[in-house]
Amino acid sequence: MKKVVKIEKLGGEGVGIAHIDGKVTFVPYSVPGDELLVKIVHETNSYYKAELIEVLKPSRSRVEPLCPHFGVCGGCSHQNIKYEMQLEYKQDLLNEIFRKFVKDGVKIEKITPSPEQFGYRNKLQMQCAASRGGKIGAGFYKIRSHEVVEIDYCPLHSDPINKLVKSTVSTLNQFKVLPYSEKLKKGTLRHIVVRESKHSGDMMMTFVSNHETLLNQTKISKALFSKNKSLKGLYIYHNPHDTNVIFEDSEGVKLNDNRSPLRKIFGDDFITDSINGTYFNISPLSFFQVNTLQAMNMAKFIEENIGFQNKKSSLIDAYSGIGTLSLGLAHKFENVLAIEIVAQACALARLNAKMGRARNYHVRRGDAAEIIANSLTSVKTGDFADKYRSIILDPPRAGIDEDMRKFLCDVKIPEILYISCNPHTQERDVSQLCSKGGYKIAKIAPFDMFPQTFHIENIIKLVQ
Repeated sequence: MKKVVKIEKLGGEGVGIAHIDGKVTFVPYSVPGDELLVKIVHETNSYYKAELIEVLKPSRSRVEPLCPHFGVCGGCSHQNIKYEMQLEYKQDLLNEIFRKFVKDGVKIEKITPSPEQFGYRNKLQMQCAASRGGKIGAGFYKIRSHEVVEIDYCPLHSDPINKLVKSTVSTLNQFKVLPYSEKLKKGTLRHIVVRESKHSGDMMMTFVSNHETLLNQTKISKALFSKNKSLKGLYIYHNPHDTNVIFEDSEGVKLNDNRSPLRKIFGDDFITDSINGTYFNISPLSFFQVNTLQAMNMAKFIEENIGFQNKKSSLIDAYSGIGTLSLGLAHKFENVLAIEIVAQACALARLNAKMGRARNYHVRRGDAAEIIANSLTSVKTGDFADKYRSIILDPPRAGIDEDMRKFLCDVKIPEILYISCNPHTQERDVSQLCSKGGYKIAKIAPFDMFPQTFHIENIIKLVQ
């Protein structure tokens, strides 16, 4: 069934929303203000799903996407929207997600634009699949599928990253490396992962393989390093599992452990990047904010909005990674307790602290709630929140777990800075901290970390 609709707004994943006969209708890759001819492809009692057939009258916010694969590749959702309008729609979405707080008078600050709208990503993860003649093709998954869309150039990544990937695919095919088939569970190469330092331009690359080694990997390495002067390190990661997780079993991987699934083929152990003068060694498995220039804006905001000037206190970074958000704050606090569950990240955080001469920066590996609870036993209960007066939370998309929420409600650390790339789970967690822990929202500050996509990075400051 075909219908003419007008798109009213964007939903939570950047999907356009219209109404047909009073029923909510979701239309991917549409823009608010568009008048469209759509085809209904799925119906339930409460909504329709439709696909765009023809743009009858384009929205004033609509632009021509830069990438020819837009609408097929599942990586971007907003390339057809003017950037200033992308920001406005994200602002509207946050107002909707946090509507009960906004209703009570909490103001969401104006979203901070990304310094770069394209070429901002410092990490690329491409899937590999069979191309013509059984050769390796690299790209991203088609929307809502595991079909790989081959891509020669992704505009969200820099020219050097795109050039390296193109050179790599050509070299791998020259040496007849076989792509892995998810369907047949056969083949070798599953993914190509590239990381780039925005500070130095250096890059490292990891082959994720179904086997422990690649045939001719030494020759492949020599060819790649001779063609790509910015390539400083080449790794292979052994992932034989039936999984969609690129680095399966990486949590316990230590640095320079030849028994681990991650092994260096050639080159340096790390590349080094910088955020506002603090330097970080980054390995293939490190979490590092994907938009370096925007991460600088976030770090500046955090430094300006954390800590108590009238009292020297200590800081907890509960999901610290390699120290990205808290290492640059060490000078403001008597001590920093950085907690991280990934072994390699802990080792790098210690190395980064040593490099930055932050002797008061202490790294512990394990579950954040458990480690903080154990620390609580060594301090008188009434003194804990007096010693640790600030905590940074930057959890995965799933948010903080029930144990951490309960702990924060009980202990009442005076100041929380909660960073999230998933405002929905963040709102859930913040609602509980406010209703059960007595916290109040002092600030909500969004940052556009991911231009051309529906994703938002959001910082909330909570106080007792």
